Amino acid sequence: MPYIIHRYLTNTKTNPQPPGFADFLRGTITLYQYSKEFNYEFKLDIGSHPIFKFLDIPELNSAYLDSSEDTIELLPPVAYHDMPRIIENLFSYNNNINILTNAYYKEHTNILNDYQFIKSLLNPKVILTDYIKKIQYTTKINYEEPYIVIHVREGDNVLVNKNIINTNIVKKVRSYIQIIKLQNKQILLIADSHQLKQNIIDLCETTKTIPIHTGSLDTKDVDERLLTTLGEFFIMSKASKIYCINHWDGSGYSRICSKLYSIEYECLPL
Repeated sequence: MPYIIHRYLTNTKTNPQPPGFADFLRGTITLYQYSKEFNYEFKLDIGSHPIFKFLDIPELNSAYLDSSEDTIELLPPVAYHDMPRIIENLFSYNNNINILTNAYYKEHTNILNDYQFIKSLLNPKVILTDYIKKIQYTTKINYEEPYIVIHVREGDNVLVNKNIINTNIVKKVRSYIQIIKLQNKQILLIADSHQLKQNIIDLCETTKTIPIHTGSLDTKDVDERLLTTLGEFFIMSKASKIYCINHWDGSGYSRICSKLYSIEYECLPL
């Protein structure tokens, strides 16, 4: 049986901005769907990105390729509507495939089974479990009771380019929090801007950590920041509802979490 290996590369040739964690997960679901359709073994290259150090990927779905292995990059500027045709063509040759993609998957009647498979790959190792507890310890949230997560995704201008967040954005986020607080439920805010977190701590609980764009490992404390990104993801996965505040129709990071873990999701525009 041929195999398909999804690699998570941070030094891409076709796009200057490699995929973030949610983009990679989306592509993973897509390739898994095609692997079933074309009878391929599906694996992740757990040596391709340091994030896999913190996830206990089942051995059956693990590969460890040499860094020199050729890898197909199916990313923008390739149009998303062209990607299914390209993927089907790759699978039709019945050859082994090494690939990185953020292609969109098909929403179909068995999508919950696909989500269940992806969840089976996302098993925190002890180091990540301990880090999640560390994040939780810094907040006044009873995690045994229902809680709402507000996810503010200001965008790569903040997360990658380190730009300062606009004061009007801060005001708008604060107004949303005040409305959501009327539900009289525990609220935890997760954001890609540490500055924003500092400006809302009088209104609700927030994580004190600083995340990273997993496609841009441009910091010395990579492990700490990757643990933050994963830790906040798994904390969000236990929420009773997720509100996403951003400039677009939701954020991939919180939307994929809501889909995988069947959490109600609502977008609020910035």
